[in-house]
Amino acid sequence: MWRLAILLLAVFLRLGGLATVPPGLTHDEAVHGLTAWEIVEGARPLYIAVANGREPLFDYATAAVMALIGPSGFAVRLTAVYFSLLLLALSYAWVRRAFNERVALLTLATFALNFWAVMTARHALRSITLPTLFTAAVLLWWWVASQPVSQSASQLVSHPKSKIQNQKSKIAIPLAGFLLGLAAYTYFPIRLLWVLFPAAVASWWLIAPAWAARAWRPTLLLLGVAALTAAPLAVYLWQTPTAEARISQLAQPIEAARAGDFAPLLANSTAALRSLVVPGAGDSAWRYNIAGQPLLPNFFAWLAGFGLLILLWQWRKPAHSLALLWLGLALLPVLVTGSALSVPRAIGLQPVLFILPALALDWALGWRGREEERGSRGAGEQGSRGDEAIPNPQSAIQNPQSPVPVVGWLAIGLLYGLMGLQTVQGYFVEWANHPEVRLQYEAAVVTALHSLNDQPPTSAAFSVATPGRYHAQAIALLSTQYSALSTQRFFNGQHSLLLPSGADNPTVIFVGAAQPAAEWEPLMADFAAVTILPQPATDIDQPIVVYTASAEQVRVGWQAAVAEPETAVVFGQTVRLVGHIATQEEGVLRLQTLWEVVGEGTGTAEQILFAQLLGADGVPIAQNDRLDVPSNQWQVGDLFWQMHVLLLPAGVHAADLPLIIGFYDAAEPLRRWEVVVGGRGAGDFYPLVGDK
Repeated sequence: MWRLAILLLAVFLRLGGLATVPPGLTHDEAVHGLTAWEIVEGARPLYIAVANGREPLFDYATAAVMALIGPSGFAVRLTAVYFSLLLLALSYAWVRRAFNERVALLTLATFALNFWAVMTARHALRSITLPTLFTAAVLLWWWVASQPVSQSASQLVSHPKSKIQNQKSKIAIPLAGFLLGLAAYTYFPIRLLWVLFPAAVASWWLIAPAWAARAWRPTLLLLGVAALTAAPLAVYLWQTPTAEARISQLAQPIEAARAGDFAPLLANSTAALRSLVVPGAGDSAWRYNIAGQPLLPNFFAWLAGFGLLILLWQWRKPAHSLALLWLGLALLPVLVTGSALSVPRAIGLQPVLFILPALALDWALGWRGREEERGSRGAGEQGSRGDEAIPNPQSAIQNPQSPVPVVGWLAIGLLYGLMGLQTVQGYFVEWANHPEVRLQYEAAVVTALHSLNDQPPTSAAFSVATPGRYHAQAIALLSTQYSALSTQRFFNGQHSLLLPSGADNPTVIFVGAAQPAAEWEPLMADFAAVTILPQPATDIDQPIVVYTASAEQVRVGWQAAVAEPETAVVFGQTVRLVGHIATQEEGVLRLQTLWEVVGEGTGTAEQILFAQLLGADGVPIAQNDRLDVPSNQWQVGDLFWQMHVLLLPAGVHAADLPLIIGFYDAAEPLRRWEVVVGGRGAGDFYPLVGDK
């Protein structure tokens, strides 16, 4: 009954309002969704190279969900919720077997109601897959390692139940190894956590030799299967050392320590430890936390401290020593990187950190069954070393009709009730509506996208701060009707202006900080503001202004604003230079080029438009490279402006020097598009002429 009630609470907190809270999508979540949809469409990545590199298992799991319900932010988050609920069940099962039923139930309650656990469960991030698979591996391994060996060999062979148990043991360890190897495809802290298995066996040789004697062979098998499972990824990363730029960035404190400077590592370690329990010292990023809130807030921080003392006091017991090792290994990544973004990075701690308050409560309540349980455990011990201390997984909660347990249950109910209320208020009210959270989760962009969901698909352009494929375009995939995606384009109105093809009166929406630059004002004479979309008054990224434009009038006006080249100038058989405007004032050359798309978009390849002012020796003295209308989404007939701002050296007059433009591949800058002038190849750049 209690298990069911707690699990129902966990489900409610993780699924309630999942489509709207968090209030949008971060870029990281959107990229997970984009990658998952690419997998649905046939991609099979071993490792995801974008966004500083990441492991792919969460994306494959999300792809399975999307194959059933389609691409959406809800599908990505639902995948995370599935993993989080499985993690709760696995953690309960392991704690019940390693400690007892009471500790398992209290751990489950903490897991279900803790703010940090709810936060990570509802984030569409790969980190949630790590503790789930790792805990599953620990559970299976522990089940084999804790099997008593009191039976004789003949009994083990002849007894039917023993035969079944033995067969299950033979399956459990390879499966545990497979899950551990699969965890290598989840999140980078697994590269430390796997050490738990050999470290535990090594410690048991000192404190519980009989346990070590039982466990070392299964552990070798587990590690062997895990190594084989993880080998493809390991080989890829060994052959592609540049794939993990983020890991090298995070390891900078270690590099400093190797050079003799321990200050960064000590500062990060201190901050990380404080972020666990000290109010105001938690992760300061609103993206993943109420800024400064520790992972175990309020009274549970004190309980965790007492629970840690219990683990240390009873460290000679196999379960307690394993929990201590798990705590230490899961803490290591956060000790290196500090409290910043510790909410996702410390996630390997969850299954074992939530045991600490449970141990403290179990001790404090003083249930009558505790002494009996200790006696049953002690009967199997050999001296003070605890060699055969097999935990009793069937220990029961004391009868609540007796006075002490009733008071205990009332106290527990009050304590966890307050925790649940604080989590609901903190997550669904304070955190979800905070202006910084709405900014980080691109709530304004999602609002703009949703504004067209109830309308027939029509050509629409959205001016946003980050219009790229792995930013706004990925958010659009998960936030709009799939049928409308082909009609949408994105640009940054601070540096560009886009008229999408495909409609006589396309919609152009400017979102928040990406309102049109002053230079575009005369070019928007034929744009009519239709409405300003409603937003909370506290939103940072506002306003959201919706325009419509007469495509024909805008085209005529834009072409009249420039002098077209005498012959057609086409770059990469894809985009034609319509003309340009160049003005110089106060040491700044402002170049505005007008382009028409004449070929299909560039797919996943991202092009960059460079503008260079050359000195007398042909070497650039001023340069600006950017393209704020991403090339992967271009469609034939699109018309757009791009603005470059070149800072000039003192005394330079741009009109006296060559100004050239061209396109290159963002991934391979040496690959430039060929320029065709009047049907003939003219190199890989084009010199602009005219008034500068």
